[in-house]
Amino acid sequence: MGATTYVLGRMTSPSAPRFPLKYLLPTAAVMAAIVLYAVMRASVGLGGSIEDGIVSISAFRLVLGAGVAGFVTGGITAGTTDALARPAFLGLDNEAWPASSAAFVRESVRAMMAPMIGLGVVAALALGVSQVLLSSSHTGAVVLASVLSAAVLAGAALVAYRPWDRGEPGGGETPLPG
Repeated sequence: MGATTYVLGRMTSPSAPRFPLKYLLPTAAVMAAIVLYAVMRASVGLGGSIEDGIVSISAFRLVLGAGVAGFVTGGITAGTTDALARPAFLGLDNEAWPASSAAFVRESVRAMMAPMIGLGVVAALALGVSQVLLSSSHTGAVVLASVLSAAVLAGAALVAYRPWDRGEPGGGETPLPG
């Protein structure tokens, strides 16, 4: 579906810039597999029964579910592949167009590293805190969870308020006229 959509997009607007198909097909395949699994699993759950890892479903409901799953997966894959094929969809036109594919990959990795590191730190802290809470007494766990929650809220409020920007020119509050 992704390749068909790509070819149709090329035929309708041949002069429009597009990413190469070799980068889009693996993305489309992974996305299609995930969507197909989710939709097919939902159709089996709705149309059949699963007990002890054994699925029981009528042939008609299975064929109907497979048709719906194929239709939904094909539509999502085709639309996403067409959108991702156009650099303007990703905001990569004009000045933002990367100098090379290596520059694009380098900047993408750099942009994703901070959130991924943050996710790892938060996961490690959550795991550690959960172990402490599980090993604490009932009252101690409630008190510790309350203190940690208040600290997180206070930190978020501090970051949102940004008092360190108040004294800098061009930062912080904008003075009201008059």
